[in-house]
Amino acid sequence: MDEPGGVVRRVTNDGYLTMQMLGGWLDQALVDQRWTIIGSKGPVRAITGIRDIHIVPQEERTKVYPRDSLFLDVGAKNASEAAAMGIEPGDPVVPDAPFAVMNGSQNYLGKGWDDRVGCAVVIEAMKKLVHAPHPNQIFWVATVQEEIGGPRRAYLQRNRKTRDRHCH
Repeated sequence: MDEPGGVVRRVTNDGYLTMQMLGGWLDQALVDQRWTIIGSKGPVRAITGIRDIHIVPQEERTKVYPRDSLFLDVGAKNASEAAAMGIEPGDPVVPDAPFAVMNGSQNYLGKGWDDRVGCAVVIEAMKKLVHAPHPNQIFWVATVQEEIGGPRRAYLQRNRKTRDRHCH
C-alpha cells in the first residue's frame, strides 16, 4: 500500500541530503522529523533539521519552511562520509515512526493506519463473503495515492463501468 516518504535527490559537499517528497505531505509536518534512509549498506538514520532558535531571527520563528529548503542530516561531514554510509541519490527515505501504545491506553500511535486498517477490513469482508451467496460480482481492489485523489481508482471505475464505493 502507499505510504508517503521520499527519495534522496542529491548529497551536498557538506554531507547534507536533499529529498524529493512522495505522497501527500504538508510542509509544516516535515521539520524535525526522523527518517530512515534505505541505503546500500542498510538503514541510515536521518533528521530534517533547521537552524536553532538561538540563531533564527524573531520574524522567522513561526514561518513554515518549504520542503525545498529542508535538508536531511545523517551526521556526515561531507559527501564522502555520506557515500561511506551507503547513501546515494535515488535511495528511499521513509518516516521513522515506530508503533507504540499511548501511555497504557487503548490508543495507538503509528504510521499508515488508514491503509493497514483498511486492508484488515477488506480481508475480513473477503472471508465473510467467500461462501455467502449473493447476486453481485465483487472486485477487491487496493490502490495507491489516495492522498492526491486516487487516480488509479478512477481508472478502475472507468474500465469496469461500476459505481465507485470506497471510504477513507
